[in-house]
Amino acid sequence: QTSDPYCSQPETEMAAYDAGLSERFECPPKVIGKTRSVDSFGATSDDASDDDALALQAAIDAASVSDEVYVPRGTYHLKTGPILLKSGVSLRGESQTGVLFLGMYSAAPMAVFYGPTSTTTGTNDVTLSNFRVDQGAGTSPLAGIRFGNGKWDAPLDEQHALSQRIRLENITVESFERFGIELENVRFAE
Repeated sequence: QTSDPYCSQPETEMAAYDAGLSERFECPPKVIGKTRSVDSFGATSDDASDDDALALQAAIDAASVSDEVYVPRGTYHLKTGPILLKSGVSLRGESQTGVLFLGMYSAAPMAVFYGPTSTTTGTNDVTLSNFRVDQGAGTSPLAGIRFGNGKWDAPLDEQHALSQRIRLENITVESFERFGIELENVRFAE
């Protein structure tokens, strides 16, 4: 994304932004694929009786690398989860103040949004932007947004792969049990 100072500056100029960087900062690629609206997958904003998690997950699952899932203005009630994020697929709300994901769980998942990892792959090249995540009625997950799995101290054959190139932009996360945003074993997150 060329408007980002970390991604658009020559390496010699990067120290002006962050003297702690030892190598070029890698950003997620731009969205160049399709935009898929959660409405097309059955999401019904502002209807507390529905579980919009199903439509949101279906939209993410249907997306291909370099696609984005678009969420129009409204409150989306999430009753099952977590929402599993997918490498190369971005999630963009209409606006930070206009889109609210409200967790309403009877049995809390580890996070509302989760970028899973395994011993071979992480969740990479993801941008989440322009929405709020909050806890409504029910039990609270430990985190609003979580990437990675912290097995960094396990034997080499059990360690989980890094998640890389994660961008969180214009996001508000409130009211969770432990973490708003939890990043474990993640490289190049902004």
